[in-house]
Amino acid sequence: MIDFLRYFDIKKDIIEIGNSFQTFTGKERDSETGFSYFGARYYDSDLMTGWLSVDPMADKYPGLSPYAYCAWNPIRLVDPDGEDIILVIWASHDGKVGHAGIAISNYRKETDANGQTKMVPDGTYTYRDLWPSSNVGKTNFNDNVPAAYGNYNKVTLDQLLIEDVSGGEGQPCDGLIQFTTDYDLDTRIQQSLNNFEESTPSYNGLTVNCSDYVEAALEAMVGRQLPVDEKLSSNTSATTPNQVYKTAATLKNGKILKDPKDKVNDGFIKAVSGGPMKQKIAKSLLD
Repeated sequence: MIDFLRYFDIKKDIIEIGNSFQTFTGKERDSETGFSYFGARYYDSDLMTGWLSVDPMADKYPGLSPYAYCAWNPIRLVDPDGEDIILVIWASHDGKVGHAGIAISNYRKETDANGQTKMVPDGTYTYRDLWPSSNVGKTNFNDNVPAAYGNYNKVTLDQLLIEDVSGGEGQPCDGLIQFTTDYDLDTRIQQSLNNFEESTPSYNGLTVNCSDYVEAALEAMVGRQLPVDEKLSSNTSATTPNQVYKTAATLKNGKILKDPKDKVNDGFIKAVSGGPMKQKIAKSLLD
C-alpha cells in the first residue's frame, strides 16, 4: 500500500499515478490542509459531505444547510464551483413573440486567513437583455431602431423563476437553463456583452434581436459558434428564443431549472402567426 484516502469511514487503497492529488470528488487535495479545494471553498470528506465554510450560493437554497455538499447527495450530483450563468427565455408560442435574456453571477472579494484574496459568488445575478426602444410590429420588424439594453443587478434565483425580470413580458419566464462557469469565464461573458452593446446601437427584429444578444453570451461561454438560427422562410433565417433554448439545452454544462416543455416546439412563424394561411402570408412578407 502506497497511501490511502478516507471515504466516509472506509479506508480505500489507491495506486499513485504520476503526481495526481485528485480525490473522490475529482478535485485536487490541498497538500497543506489535506482538504479538497473547489476554488470557492474547501471540502472535507471526513465530515460526510460537508463544506468547511458557508456555500456562497447558500441564500439561493434556503431549504439546505449552507455547509451541504451537492444537496447531501454526492453520489448523484457534482458541485463544480458554485458559479454559474442562467439562460432565461419566454417561449414563442400561442401568438407570443417571446424573449430571451441572460443572468450572470455577481462576485465579491473574500480574503482568507493567509491574506489571499479571491472572488466568490455573492448569490445574486446581473440580468441582461436587449429590446427595441420603440414599438416593432408586422410592418417594421426588419427596420433598424435604437437599441435598449437592460441591465439589472442583484437579481436572485427566486426572482428569475417566479417574476418577470425582463420588465416587458408581463409574466414569469417559461424556461431556465443553468450553466456551470467560474469568475474568469463570467468576466469574459460580461465583456462580450459590453462589446456587443458598444458595436450595436440598433435593434433589428431579424438581424439584431434579444436572441442574438443571448447568443453572444453563450458563444463566449463555449468558445464557438452555436446553431441558433431558425429558417423562417425560403430566403430568411433569424435567431429565435425557441431555437436558442433548444440549442442551449444540448450543451454539456447545462442544467434545466425550469422546463418550457412543448412551448418551444413550434417554429417562430407558426408560433406568432397561427393557422396555415397566416403562416403563408408571414413567410411571403419575409421573402
